[in-house]
Amino acid sequence: MTVPSQDEEARTQEMEQSEQIRVIRKVEQLQWMEQSQQIRASQQVKQSQQIEKPHQVEKSRQIAQAPQIERARQDSRTRQTRDDGNGPRDEAAEQTGMDLHALTDLDALYRNYRAYAFSIAYRMLGVVSDAEDVVQDWFMEMQSRDLTEIRDVKAYLARGITNRSLNVLKSARKQREVYVGEWLPEPLVADYESPEQTLERQDVISYAYLVMLERLAPMERAVYLLREVFQYDYSAISEMLGKSESNCRKICSRAKQRLKAGGVETDKPAAPGQEAARKLIERFIAAFERYQVEEMLELLAEDAVLITDGGGYTRSAIFPIISRGRVLALLTSPKAFKELRSWEAVLTEVNGELNLVFKKDGQLKGILCFQWTGEANGIQNLYLLLNPQKLSHLQTIRHE
Repeated sequence: MTVPSQDEEARTQEMEQSEQIRVIRKVEQLQWMEQSQQIRASQQVKQSQQIEKPHQVEKSRQIAQAPQIERARQDSRTRQTRDDGNGPRDEAAEQTGMDLHALTDLDALYRNYRAYAFSIAYRMLGVVSDAEDVVQDWFMEMQSRDLTEIRDVKAYLARGITNRSLNVLKSARKQREVYVGEWLPEPLVADYESPEQTLERQDVISYAYLVMLERLAPMERAVYLLREVFQYDYSAISEMLGKSESNCRKICSRAKQRLKAGGVETDKPAAPGQEAARKLIERFIAAFERYQVEEMLELLAEDAVLITDGGGYTRSAIFPIISRGRVLALLTSPKAFKELRSWEAVLTEVNGELNLVFKKDGQLKGILCFQWTGEANGIQNLYLLLNPQKLSHLQTIRHE
């Protein structure tokens, strides 16, 4: 009988603890939603009681006739919204798409803005569980805030989520310095998410773009995303991050230079159409499984790079494999990736694009994502994720 090594036992315990933490987080999320519903019901009761009080109706009329026009208009909108739900919107409602009544409703706030909050946190962190934690913490904090004071919900949310993500990145930076081998982000796989999650995450970032963002320092990443992806102007970014406009401009410029210096195009990475991508990936699978050197040679760009992430849990290259010759030699060698070839390779949508997942007995074992050449007719980079810790969030949900 084989006795597990101490390292194997430690890794098993770590994976079990990780799964327990995810279950606890799910329970906390459900509890939070129940609390928000209770708060919503309480607010509705209070609002109905206030509307029934004659003296408050009279007070509203007096304010409407007062010379303070702005105050009268705001109060009138509030009263109309409470009476029939169809009253005119104020400036904040026009910008966010929610009426004033919805703005004071935590449950509606969660439903309308959770997807937007996750899109920011996931782009900032590249870790699904951390992004979900940041989002949940922000909404929990909103329980104690007066939501009627928020003029622009999206900007207020972006500020809170971004700054929380920066705090997480600062603490995670030390952990990644001692990480075994290359660090790759966690992917989003449609087939391994619930229908609700798939709907929420329609505005997903490509995996290649997410890897590209790892080249940036935390503050560079924040400014770059807020400006280039979420299209906030520098005055808004300055207010969100507590930096001057000129400093934000310099940070964004530095981020672009850093990406270009690393050979990364700041535009969205090229991607072929769905059918073209399918054919390219099928050619790759055939060449990989049959050790076809010439076919693989035609697919790989001259400066192709292969990055693998096993996290110390599985065998993987510690350093990137650089150049077509070296990548070709590794992918077509009978001695390399024996286990990977024995698994079932399935074309699946990963981060909104066709990529490959590898399964063994129905269990997800690895994910291979492609970055295409500028002409979108060949493979520029390959990202192979084998770390079971980074796949664990995809093991709990599977729908056909």
